[in-house]
Amino acid sequence: MRFRCRTKNGTFTLTELQDTSTLAELRAAISKLAEISAENLEIKTGFPPKALEGSESSTLSTLGLLDGEMFTVSEKQGATQIEGNPTKSSSETPFIPPEEVDDAVQVEEGYVIRREMKDDNSCLFRSIGYALERTPEVHRQLRELISDTILTKPEEYSDAILGQSRESYCDWILRDSSWGGAIELSIFSKHYQVEICSIDIKSLRLDRFGEGEYSQRIFVLYSGIHYDVIAMTPQLFSSQEYDQTQFDVADDGVLAGCIELATKFNKKHAYTDLAGFTLRCSVCQAGLKGQKEAQAHAMETGHSEFIEYH
Repeated sequence: MRFRCRTKNGTFTLTELQDTSTLAELRAAISKLAEISAENLEIKTGFPPKALEGSESSTLSTLGLLDGEMFTVSEKQGATQIEGNPTKSSSETPFIPPEEVDDAVQVEEGYVIRREMKDDNSCLFRSIGYALERTPEVHRQLRELISDTILTKPEEYSDAILGQSRESYCDWILRDSSWGGAIELSIFSKHYQVEICSIDIKSLRLDRFGEGEYSQRIFVLYSGIHYDVIAMTPQLFSSQEYDQTQFDVADDGVLAGCIELATKFNKKHAYTDLAGFTLRCSVCQAGLKGQKEAQAHAMETGHSEFIEYH
């Protein structure tokens, strides 16, 4: 069997164990990599991570462990490290100091980092798909989910709340050219039963959808015209397959790390001021300022392709 172990020394691969190996043998193997005595190991697995528990004589198969499982390994509070160097796998992910990469923030169990979504007007739906379905390619299905929810809950999503008839809104949101926003985030929060934290890069405002209602949360970054998702990676250049995108709402360390990450982008001016940004129409080359002028130009001419310039 093949396992991945995320430790403070890096991320390693274990390949010497079988499904008939015991929990005690697993602890012994991880102990060598993590430089922590077996009795002081705390091993978490699953999503969200939960402590691996069972009899030391239990086999890995009876514990429900599968090939390719990812373990997060830490030391129990008050424990003492063992001496000596770990026997490192040839597939170890090298440690890279956080200061070598500007667009990441180190937290207790890894790094929070922005995962960029395609700039195709479906970035919000792609971000939600990546965070909650582990693929951004379900954006079309997520648009349909929004439409179905609005049509089946007329009292909750009235014409007054939507600013137009429910039928018109649903027709609009099903178009690939339409952006999602607060209404969609609210619906996704209720559907997936997860708190969604949206951080505005310009103002650093944190909007929480489903606050106080659920045990898990996800994070998205909003630039004014684009959404990306925030993930936690065990090491700075680890494969995205090891990303964690859902977090315990009590984990203030991850929350602080995400806000710090947004602050980094704020200092780089990596946002668009909707009131003051300048655009050029790609069709007629007309210069425009702000979202209102762009919308008025589109209504008057039918042109819908714009390029931001400074």
